[in-house]
Amino acid sequence: MTTTRLMIIDDGQGVFTPLTDLRAVFELRTGMHTTLKRIEQLTGLKTDALQVPNVLQAVVRARHPKIAVNQDFNQPSDWLVVNGRCCDHQILKQVATLELGESLQQTDQTLIGARVSLTQNWNLPAKMSVVTTDKPALMSKLWEIHNFLHGNLMDDIHRCPIKPIEQPPPGTPAPGSPRPGVSGLPGGVIVFGEHVVKVHPSAKLQPGVILNSEAGPIVIDANALVESPSVIQGPCYVGKGAMVAPMTQLRGDTVIGPVCKVAGEIKASIIAGYSNKAHGGYLGNALMGYWVNLGADTTASNLKNTYTPVRMQLAPNEPREDTGLANLGPVIGDYVRTGIATCMPTGTVIGTGTMIAQSTFIATCVPPMGFITDRHAQVYEAEKFIQTANTIMGRRGDKLTPAEEDRLRDLARDAAGYYC
Repeated sequence: MTTTRLMIIDDGQGVFTPLTDLRAVFELRTGMHTTLKRIEQLTGLKTDALQVPNVLQAVVRARHPKIAVNQDFNQPSDWLVVNGRCCDHQILKQVATLELGESLQQTDQTLIGARVSLTQNWNLPAKMSVVTTDKPALMSKLWEIHNFLHGNLMDDIHRCPIKPIEQPPPGTPAPGSPRPGVSGLPGGVIVFGEHVVKVHPSAKLQPGVILNSEAGPIVIDANALVESPSVIQGPCYVGKGAMVAPMTQLRGDTVIGPVCKVAGEIKASIIAGYSNKAHGGYLGNALMGYWVNLGADTTASNLKNTYTPVRMQLAPNEPREDTGLANLGPVIGDYVRTGIATCMPTGTVIGTGTMIAQSTFIATCVPPMGFITDRHAQVYEAEKFIQTANTIMGRRGDKLTPAEEDRLRDLARDAAGYYC
């Protein structure tokens, strides 16, 4: 019996900067999981090969040392090839059911996935049975993650292996009352709602925490800490080792990645991992990368005064475009730091590695690798930035890989023109 192998591609199409400055599009968190992990879960396959743009080859290879990255294979195999711009759980389930020789394409003939036999290279067969979907399947702009977030999060939580907490007997208790006999949770934790609540046995919830699953399910993952009094509304995921500070409000469609510290009010946002929003302030409909630190009372708008769709510019060399979304908060790249009381206009984008210490509203498109104050804006000197990043990561027992350091040097060099 021939074993099917899995290959995921980042075809370099679309605009996903700044969150893809240091990672491939399939490494973006697009729900509880990254797209790569969701593809593996829904196909039942482990990734054997990745194809990425050349500028990302070294950093992706360092992050996935056991997977062939941009390498040819040396023996004929059957492959399931998946376009990493497809994050939608429903479409990925359809990709998983493709028969050998079949492909799934958009109406513009762009490949979503194919199950094929390859003999010598990655060139797909000229003749394949084509299945076409008219459903939007491939993202082309970063903000489109919000179009898939709710559905992905609901499905990801459904598949999460953590055992749900026990349900109360029919008719009791009244809404808002503590569930009696909830295994592993303090008696003062209030849990109500129709959807499942999954709490890992190693997670710690303090008495007075409220878990509201009326609008969707909730997962509190391993070694997470939720301090009292905090309110979590589903659907919501709190990742491994994350800390939710007292008085925090996590509203629906929120994803808190691993080892994050969060506080204030957060709604319909993804914080990818290892980032801190540890103080007051509002963050809504936002996409935040890794190793970000937001100063106290940093606040972002996610709704225009005119209630019209938000326009966003993902990078200084990209046009400002209508997103079609009435609610859209900031996109914040990896390693960004903001000073206290930083104010972000609706649809702000902050490039990778930028430090902001301004007393007024910041620009709606901030270039990468900058050091910006009220007095001046200049490029962040690469070696100093790398030293600071390693100090920050060292507090969590991590550090930049040599490939990441080189990529950051490239970003700083390219950004110098923005700060002349």
